[in-house]
Amino acid sequence: MTTQEFKIKYPQHSQLEGNDLWDKMTKSLFETGETLYADPNQVKVYHESIEIYGNKVSIEDSSTTRWLNSKGELVRIGEPDEPTLKNPITSYRMEIINFGEK
Repeated sequence: MTTQEFKIKYPQHSQLEGNDLWDKMTKSLFETGETLYADPNQVKVYHESIEIYGNKVSIEDSSTTRWLNSKGELVRIGEPDEPTLKNPITSYRMEIINFGEK
């Protein structure tokens, strides 16, 4: 959803601009329970390789991940508010490391 589409859909927030607008769009998205998906067509960016137990390991830079909603629209994710007991944030990440091959 573009900023203009958001302002039309939510006229009570039409006066917002810049980061305030993006933050409200992000919060609204989380309030609707929308599931986001990492864009499968994005170019993956990796941190500099590190060595663990004699093996080089590359870890994806998750800060460059582009997120899509269920309609395939690009969604901007802002910095989350400080988690509270009323609104906890749960995040999972898995890295697969194969030390069997060099």
